[in-house]
Amino acid sequence: MDAGGVLVAETGLLKKGTKSARVQRQYSGPAGRVVNCQLRVVFGYTAKETRTLIEREPYSPKSWIADPGRCREARMPDETEFATKPVLARAMVARRWDTRVPARWLTADESHGQDSLFRTWLVGLCVCP
Repeated sequence: MDAGGVLVAETGLLKKGTKSARVQRQYSGPAGRVVNCQLRVVFGYTAKETRTLIEREPYSPKSWIADPGRCREARMPDETEFATKPVLARAMVARRWDTRVPARWLTADESHGQDSLFRTWLVGLCVCP
């Protein structure tokens, strides 16, 4: 991996249906509007000649977590808990930070970038010269 690479945290997956886990009407960055979709936080790495998915985590809306029967029917794990998209992204960044993935920047989409707690946490994580 290139030390000048970029870590990327973004949200997105347009998926329709009524039985697919976590699908509901919600704002989707890729669609640019509220649609019936499933969201996940995707964490990747890109450099001059390299692009790779590091990990992904499904976003579970509060309405799903509040309905255990619906979760079981969709075969979601019983231990699934609600976490905001920035909280999911922060956990992914922390795991990669601990493994020392070389990167010069981290970029994120609006659902992460607009979250002041996420931005403040990143500043505390990266003590820049």
